[in-house]
Amino acid sequence: MAGELEKQLAVERNEIINNHPYITVVADGSWAKRSYGRDSAYDSLSGVVAIVGYRTRKVLFVGIRNKFCRVCHMTERECLEVKRHKCYKNFDRNVSSARMESDAIAEGFTRSIAMHGVIFRTLIADGDSSVYQSIINSNPYREQMITVRKVECTNHLLRNLCKKLKIVAEATEPKLRRNCDFIKFRNVVKNNILKIRNEIVQLSERRRKEEQPQHRLATELREDIINVPSHIFGEHKQCKERGRTCENIAKTNNQNYVPHLKLYGLYPKIQNAIAYLSAYADSLLLNVSNNLAESFHSTVCAEIGGKHVFYGARGSYDTRIAAAVVQHNTQQALTELHKSVCNSVPSIIENLEKRQQIKTARTRESRKVDGKQKKIFLNIETDGYYGPQSQKSDVSSEIFEEKKTKAYGRIVRKCQRLERK
Repeated sequence: MAGELEKQLAVERNEIINNHPYITVVADGSWAKRSYGRDSAYDSLSGVVAIVGYRTRKVLFVGIRNKFCRVCHMTERECLEVKRHKCYKNFDRNVSSARMESDAIAEGFTRSIAMHGVIFRTLIADGDSSVYQSIINSNPYREQMITVRKVECTNHLLRNLCKKLKIVAEATEPKLRRNCDFIKFRNVVKNNILKIRNEIVQLSERRRKEEQPQHRLATELREDIINVPSHIFGEHKQCKERGRTCENIAKTNNQNYVPHLKLYGLYPKIQNAIAYLSAYADSLLLNVSNNLAESFHSTVCAEIGGKHVFYGARGSYDTRIAAAVVQHNTQQALTELHKSVCNSVPSIIENLEKRQQIKTARTRESRKVDGKQKKIFLNIETDGYYGPQSQKSDVSSEIFEEKKTKAYGRIVRKCQRLERK
């Protein structure tokens, strides 16, 4: 089992507290209904949470939440007596669906010792929900006197920063909406969002290589991040104190946008976004992400048909989640299914999954060497064989003469108007 393997690796490294090995886990949740940004309702009737071991990359806990049962719904609607059935509804219909994630992850931490005999001491997750607060409130390891530590996902931290800066760049003020200078400096912010992100990444990498205590590195990185807006927008107020040589840059580029950004109220908003990120300097130094859990949820999405169909009415959603766990942990869900049902595996299934595993391994190795390939979107225009630019035959002589007459008439009328003036 995945839990036994994680436990064994922790024991080998002597990571034990109060006779219980402790491990690092990655957690994230997803819902059975698609959500589109901040304006979404988040009213899905089903959701799933996964807790994945950081070392083994295998799922240790899955928590499924359902707010709907078809049998219960039908009997309630028809005012009938509820028949004996297996009910998959385990979450209050009147409670927000956004609470499913924090509720299920807190349950996983509470059951970690009973299920696997280990303590989930460190949690790697995003900051999109109140998961960590729910864990603190439940206090799953009060008997062991251990407090769970959370490390923020670096990818989510940087992405949320870019979102906040984009909101600043798209801000509108009623009194300034037609002010050309205001629009100009909004575009300055917009054009420097990626520069700010890349600057923070470079600062984190530089501090990560230094040999200092972790708390000291976090303090230095925090100060570096706070200085980023001043550096990017040409002020360079504290660059020398932070060990940066910006004299040559300041001489070649005399444009200092900071006073203008302050004048229009944009700079304080940028500073607030940067200050929020600087509070997570320790997580940026660790440079970890919750991609392991995201990978599992991509498998879930494939199993439930891309969230286009609702499978939570009966047990189909739970079954598909179980299949996703088997596929994620073993990479051979069909083989495991045939072993458990038929006690034998057809050769075609073995060959199919073996080829898929080889392909996955090759992709993983190529990404280690070449990195992840970015999609390139080209502005492909139609050629002379199809579309608006396709070659057309000449018009007939009658149509040509008609168009020539109309054009000549327009020229004559225009000349007559000019003569009258």
